[in-house]
Amino acid sequence: MKLQKSKISLGTAKLGIDKYGFSPNTVPIDKKDFLEQSYLIGVRSIDTSPRYGDAEKIIGHFLLNKKDKPLISSKIDNLKVNDPSSPKKMVQSVKRSISRMNISSLDICFLHQNELSIISDPYIHEGLNILKQMNLIKDSGTSIYSFDELDYTVSSSLYDYIQAPINILDTSYYERILSHETDIKIAARSIFLQGIFFDKASIEEEINNSMSLRNELDKLD
Repeated sequence: MKLQKSKISLGTAKLGIDKYGFSPNTVPIDKKDFLEQSYLIGVRSIDTSPRYGDAEKIIGHFLLNKKDKPLISSKIDNLKVNDPSSPKKMVQSVKRSISRMNISSLDICFLHQNELSIISDPYIHEGLNILKQMNLIKDSGTSIYSFDELDYTVSSSLYDYIQAPINILDTSYYERILSHETDIKIAARSIFLQGIFFDKASIEEEINNSMSLRNELDKLD
């Protein structure tokens, strides 16, 4: 029986960057086993990036003998505005990622740089189209941080996905996407505020004027 892919995606920044985010700095001793246990409880989507240290290589070891592979999304980084060599760099980046992860293509390829000048760049658009034509990626998307970036992504006919910060304390990005009446697919990023929801000590240490956030989390509890 072919397993259904879950809508829950496992972010893997902490696989390659031990001190990423605000969650406790303990990391799995056996990272491949951690991915295996996630798979066994039904997680069928993994999000990664070349920016996340050795995360892609760790995922590759996990996927090596998997017949029913999870949905895999990764990212392209270090692009420049108005650079004619961008398409070549993008193809090289994706080929490195799929080689590290022992897969034939990316299900989703996000741009890790969110600047409007990057996500609207014609050479970068050309690169995404070439990657699709070469069957190296199936869908493309942006990973945004502002409403301007959101509005551009949604209004563009190029992108299939938009990755946005969405959590129970702030649904403004989600509501704005819906207001466009678009068919674009949504990937919710940082739903636990990079671990803050589960590590309240970090709130007091890392965030100025943290009392209002603590009060909201107490309500959630």
